[in-house]
Amino acid sequence: MKKYGKGHVYISMAQYLDELESKKMNAWDFIDKAVFHEAFGVELRREPWPEYKEQLVHIKEYAAQRNIKIVFATNSTLFPRNEENEKLLYHDIDIAAIIGAPLLRVFPGKKPDENELLSWEKAKATISYAQSKGVKIALENGGGNLPSKLSFIKSVLDKIQNPTLGTNLDIGNYFLGNQDIASAAGELKDRIICTHIKDIDTEKNSTYLGGGIISLPGVFEALDTLSEELIYIFEFDGNGQGDMRIRKSMEYMGLR
Repeated sequence: MKKYGKGHVYISMAQYLDELESKKMNAWDFIDKAVFHEAFGVELRREPWPEYKEQLVHIKEYAAQRNIKIVFATNSTLFPRNEENEKLLYHDIDIAAIIGAPLLRVFPGKKPDENELLSWEKAKATISYAQSKGVKIALENGGGNLPSKLSFIKSVLDKIQNPTLGTNLDIGNYFLGNQDIASAAGELKDRIICTHIKDIDTEKNSTYLGGGIISLPGVFEALDTLSEELIYIFEFDGNGQGDMRIRKSMEYMGLR
C-alpha cells in the first residue's frame, strides 16, 4: 500500500453511512471497499454496525486475509456521564482488542474540575485498562455541539501522562472551532496518534480533500514535521458518493 507523507490512508464507515444504515452494504463490503481504493486500513465504528457482536472475530480474519488494518471509533467519552456509559467505554476497549485495533477513538465528554478527584482517577483507570489490552485511546477534539478547544485537549493530556492516551487530531473540528490546525499539530506533537482528514465546504459540511475551503497544504506541511508516522483517516461524509469522494481524496494525497 502507498505511503503518503508521514503515514498511510484509512477509509472510514463515515463514507458509507447511508449504505450501511439502509443495509445496502455490510462490514464485509466495507472491507472490500478499502481493497478497491487501495487504502491501508479501515476505521470501523460500533454505531453503524449493529451486527458487530456476532462478527468481531470474523471481520478481523477477513481484513487480515486482505491485508487491511483496522482501527476502531465510537461515540463513547473518556469522562462518562453515568455508570452505563462507563461500562460501554470498557466494552469498546474490549472490542478494539478483539478486532486487533491498536487504537480506539473516543470523545472527551465533560471535563471534570481539578478537585473532582474521583472522575480523574476513573479516567486514569480506564487508560490503564486500555494499556493492559494493548489499545491506545485517541481523544478527539470534538463531540457534543461544539468542537473541543485545543486548550481542553491539551489539559487532559497533560493531566494524564500515560503514553496510552493520545489524541486524534480532527482537522475539520479545529477549523470549525476557528482554531489554527497547524498550531494544534505543533502543540500536541508526539501525543497525536491519528488524524481525521477532511475538507469543509462553504456550508460547513465535511467533504473530500480539495473540495472545500481548508488550507490543506499548510496542514500537511505541519503534520509532515511530526516525528511519528501518522494514521490518516478519511472522515468526510459520503452522502451517497463515497467512492467518488474517496477517489478524489486519494488523488489529492498522491499529488501533494
